[in-house]
Amino acid sequence: MFVIGYPLQALTTLVSSLLTLFIILLVVQAILSWVKPDPRQPLVRGLRLLTEPVLRRVRPYMPTVPGFDFTPVAVVLLILFIQMGLLPIVQRLAQYMIGTGA
Repeated sequence: MFVIGYPLQALTTLVSSLLTLFIILLVVQAILSWVKPDPRQPLVRGLRLLTEPVLRRVRPYMPTVPGFDFTPVAVVLLILFIQMGLLPIVQRLAQYMIGTGA
């Protein structure tokens, strides 16, 4: 089963790294939203292009508070749940497949 275990282990590491990068992008976008940068700047457009599709799907489920958007916080918490709750289970499964799990 190690033929499946090693790619599965690599996949969980890759997914965890990409989720961490996405958290960083969300934090940068949140900080930029406080200073109201020019929306035509390439950095701002790129951040919105990468993060807005996810935020748009979560936003309808979030309470509306004037002046504050809880959506990035909710997405970060969801990502942390995936990283700390679900990915370790898959990682452990991969370790068992490889034969290094206890």
